[in-house]
Amino acid sequence: MSYEEAQYVVDSLLTVQREIYKSPNSVTQTFWEEPFNKWYSYSKETPLENMLKLNIPVMLIASGRDVEGSYIANTDLCRIGIYTKRETKLDL
Repeated sequence: MSYEEAQYVVDSLLTVQREIYKSPNSVTQTFWEEPFNKWYSYSKETPLENMLKLNIPVMLIASGRDVEGSYIANTDLCRIGIYTKRETKLDL
């Protein structure tokens, strides 16, 4: 996949996500044949918020080559979230 093709995919998904956030409770608007309210429900809590609730040390391991499971942008956002919360129980 070229850079241009990859950027097109990213831009397309961000456009859909923007539409989902505009109509989070919609059961008539769909993406991949599922209603917006289903997709929005996945955004109510982030993995970082769930990790911060734990009272044990947590180590996050991710790879930029792990295309199907751990997206590098999520890892970067998690790291920024840890820094802003000044958390010491989370390690990257």
